[in-house]
Amino acid sequence: MLLAAAARKRTSARRAAAASVQQTPPAAGCSEITLNKSLASIRRKLDMVSFGKAKHKNVDAEISRLVEGIRQVTEWIMWGENHNAGLFDLFCEHEMLACFLATLRAAQSPYTVKLQVLQSLSIIVQNVQRETSIIFLLSGGLFNTFFADPPILDDEEMMAYFVTLLKGVVRRLHADNAQLCLTRFKRDANSGFDCMRMPVFDQSVLLLCHREGMIQTAARTTILSIARIESPLVKEAIEASIVSDLAPTLAQISIDISQRTDSSPGGQRDTIRSMEEMLAFVGDLFGLNLPTVSAALVQEGFAIDDNDGVVFLRE
Repeated sequence: MLLAAAARKRTSARRAAAASVQQTPPAAGCSEITLNKSLASIRRKLDMVSFGKAKHKNVDAEISRLVEGIRQVTEWIMWGENHNAGLFDLFCEHEMLACFLATLRAAQSPYTVKLQVLQSLSIIVQNVQRETSIIFLLSGGLFNTFFADPPILDDEEMMAYFVTLLKGVVRRLHADNAQLCLTRFKRDANSGFDCMRMPVFDQSVLLLCHREGMIQTAARTTILSIARIESPLVKEAIEASIVSDLAPTLAQISIDISQRTDSSPGGQRDTIRSMEEMLAFVGDLFGLNLPTVSAALVQEGFAIDDNDGVVFLRE
C-alpha cells in the first residue's frame, strides 16, 4: 500500500513539475531534459567500465569524466528536492539505484567510480526530503540485498562511506516505512521462509567487531535507533537477530576485552574505556525493556547490578 500511494503521489508530482520546469533553469540546477540525457549516458558508461569495456584510448580521462558526471547529477537531484520533484523521478525511472549498487558489486569497477557512487548514494539517502522519495529508495529490496551481502570493503575510505550510507538509511526509518527493510529468511532447506530478518540491522551487528572504534560506535548507534522503532514486525525481526547474533557477539567482545594483556598505563586505560563503552551499550539494550532481549543478554552473562549498572559475569 505504501508503494502504491507513493506511485500515485509521484505521478502527480511528476506531471506538475513537468508543466512548470523551465528549459533554462537557474545555474545551480538543471532541466529534466538535461538530467535525462546525463543519467542515460552515465548508465551506459557504468556498464562499460564495470565490465571492462571502456572504449576510449585514454581510459583514465574517461573514468574521470564519469566520476564528475555522477557527482554533478547528484548535485542536480539534491537541487531538485527543493525546486523540481521531477528530477528525482528521473533517477527512479532510469533505475539508477539498481545501477549504482550493481557497479559497487562489479569486480572490474574502478575504485574511484565505486567511491563516488558510495558517496553519491550517501548524499541522496541523507538529503532527500519527500517521503515518497524515501519510500522509493527503500522499495524493491535493493538495499536489503546490498546490506545482506555487501561488496568487499577492505579500504578505509570505502568503508567510511559504506557506514555513512548505512547510518543514512537507518536515520530515515520510522514505524511506517521500516517494514520495507525487512526480508524473509530461510532457516534451512526444509523449513521454508519462516523468519523475518532486517539486513541493515544484521550488518550493524557485524560492524560491532570492526577494528576501528568510530565504526563500532556507528554500529551501536544504528542498532539502538532500529531497536527503538515502534513496529511489531521490526521488533520481531531484530529480537531474533539479538538472540542469535547480537547477544553472543557482545559476550565474545567483552571476553576479548577482559583478556587483553597490555600492562602499560595507556593500554590499561584503553581496556577500561572499551569495557565501559561496551557495558554502557548493553545497558541501553536492557533499557529497551524487551523481555526477549533482556533474557538473551542474561543468558550470555550480562546482569544489572545494585547500582543499575551492567556487569559481565563470564571470564
